[in-house]
Amino acid sequence: MEKREPRLPLDLERAIFELVTISWPVSIPNLLLVASRVRCWVHPLLYRTLIVEAPAIDGLRRYSAKQFTHMLQTESELLKSVRNLMVDGFCTRSIDSILSACPDLENLFLPFPRRLRASAFESVPQALRRLHCSADELISGPLAVAYSSPLFGGITNLKMCDMLNDAEHWAVLACATLLPKLTHLAFCAFYVFWTPHLANILENRKDLQALIMPRPPKYHRVIEDARFLLMPVGDSELDWQRGVLYEDNFWTRADVFIAERIAGVHPPDAQYPFPTTL
Repeated sequence: MEKREPRLPLDLERAIFELVTISWPVSIPNLLLVASRVRCWVHPLLYRTLIVEAPAIDGLRRYSAKQFTHMLQTESELLKSVRNLMVDGFCTRSIDSILSACPDLENLFLPFPRRLRASAFESVPQALRRLHCSADELISGPLAVAYSSPLFGGITNLKMCDMLNDAEHWAVLACATLLPKLTHLAFCAFYVFWTPHLANILENRKDLQALIMPRPPKYHRVIEDARFLLMPVGDSELDWQRGVLYEDNFWTRADVFIAERIAGVHPPDAQYPFPTTL
């Protein structure tokens, strides 16, 4: 059989295949079969999103702790391709190793509370932009040290998944609002007595684009600021994964709704009308 040469310049062909792979990860298994050169381009992108020990939706691959541990030991070069990581089922020591093995990680989801050792702050990738975690993970060491580390330098989207109801957690909140590039802040619990603190955050951080909290059963608007949004709580893991696959998650939906509220499409006191997740 006659060997067919590519009709496009290789750099353009590669750019096309990589764009398709990133835009539609479910296509990767088929793209790996196209040609050996395409496999070389696409195979590293198979590791762009990793779900470890957590349920994965169709289109994303789940790895067991054993599989991922083996990967850490044998495929360190491929882990440089990781951009999105949801990890559970590891001890603190292992998480430190995982973070140091993924230098270009941008989006990290830790489903359940766990305290990271101080060394974790030293190994967190400077590329990290989105972080979903427990506040406990943020206060495992001295706050001044933690918040001056590379972990927080570039974070734009921060979501805390536990309740901030004591002085120590409020200290975390106060420091979190000082993050230099923070534009989106969300919590998975809401109490009316938080109102003065939240209003103060919005007043002092004009660059904050969204402050999101779960909508209480009896809705009442407590802060007169278009950037403050109450949204129903749902499955955070599912929402995070859908965001990775389809670029549609509660961050993007909140942005659209807030923009429409500012533009006058919705009245200032309008609540978010659609089911979503935190």
